Amino acid sequence: AFQSMEAGNELECSVAVLDESVQCEPVIEAHVGEEIPNTITNLLLTSDGASEQPEDERKLSQDSLVMLKQTRRELERSIADVWSDPNDCSAVLEKFLCTNPPITATDLLLDSEGVNVRLGRAGKRKLSEDSLTALQQAIRRRRLDVIQNGPMPVVFTAPHTLELFRDGDDSHKPETYTGSLARSFAEATNASCVTWSENEVQRVSGLGKACMSNRDPNYLLNNELNYSPWFAALRICRERLCPLWSECGAMQCDTGGDNGSMCYDTDEDGDVSMQGDTDDIDEASKDCEGDESCDTSIQCDEDECDGADAGCCDERVGQAAPLHVDVHGIRDPPVYKADILVGSDAMHRNLGNKTTSTFLMHLEALLLPVLDHMSLEDGSGVMLHAGAPGGTPKPALGGDWGRWRNTLTQLSTNRKLFASCGSIHYPLAIQVELSLRLRKHLYENKADRE
Repeated sequence: AFQSMEAGNELECSVAVLDESVQCEPVIEAHVGEEIPNTITNLLLTSDGASEQPEDERKLSQDSLVMLKQTRRELERSIADVWSDPNDCSAVLEKFLCTNPPITATDLLLDSEGVNVRLGRAGKRKLSEDSLTALQQAIRRRRLDVIQNGPMPVVFTAPHTLELFRDGDDSHKPETYTGSLARSFAEATNASCVTWSENEVQRVSGLGKACMSNRDPNYLLNNELNYSPWFAALRICRERLCPLWSECGAMQCDTGGDNGSMCYDTDEDGDVSMQGDTDDIDEASKDCEGDESCDTSIQCDEDECDGADAGCCDERVGQAAPLHVDVHGIRDPPVYKADILVGSDAMHRNLGNKTTSTFLMHLEALLLPVLDHMSLEDGSGVMLHAGAPGGTPKPALGGDWGRWRNTLTQLSTNRKLFASCGSIHYPLAIQVELSLRLRKHLYENKADRE
């Protein structure tokens, strides 16, 4: 264990007994606003008992320190999104780190009531409901990267770059290269990209399992859609607004409200109160809160959608209509019959058959000549299966869970959901499944990727 004291501006540490390096973690975390000194790392690896540790145990000590840094950094950034005064930020961070064990961002997301109980036991003032809600929003948004490269009305999403929790089911394993490819596709086309941040990918990887505070955005219940940061991100990209995730603009604007802004007032105790519209939902949407049977999906009226003007869409196919491409991974053939499966079931459900089939024909006509020039590592060509309606069999992964759960393409094409907060849905959205061999090829070959 460490016994520490402040001596001027430097931290002096003396080692008494070091049984296990993890015992030092609460003490190390408690030094608010300071980077963990290299001397502490050295002490962990060179003190009596530690110097004789096997190499794998010493690596665990280093990994623990890295995790501590990431945990504190996540809290610091999220707190700074909510409280503007640096003194308030330090005070709130100190509250969280003084408990035993320290309160983490995951604790705040999963058990906000328990957080206040722990603060009370530590003799600290509890946080208001508004403060906790604002902090939870900031944490969830900070775990995503929203990248806007240019004016192209296209957004690529990659939700499965880390292991994700699915209630009542096995966790979803990461799909290699999907995040990198989504970023590259967006950059090459001057489009936008939404995926998990690198910090979050590393944090979850260090856990060795899915984090329960990260729900699979491709497996959401209807009553979760309004509160999903992925929904907020898709709205921001759709409407070309300043992202809530930028270093200089985080939490300074909101897609709801009359003036598109969210303001925070700080009271004398450091709590925040929200002014203006803080929810992106109207009264009708609030009726769904806590009710899993509430159906926010909408079945398209074929009579409306199959007209010449594709009336359910705000732009016609063939023009610069906003497009959502959700990037996923599948196993190589022969497990699946093709290297690319284009899932369009969400478009069929929400936007109608004629709009969908017209778009898929255009897409296939554009993709096939490009794929004909590609050769994979084993010399084989790239096989495409677009989920065209009619006699063509649909791919196994069509991008539609049905009425009670939602894929991201179901979310992005949901007119009722977007209209509930004064926004417009995506008229075009596909779930693209790429084989591992094709993902690897595209990752390693820039020319083919672009």
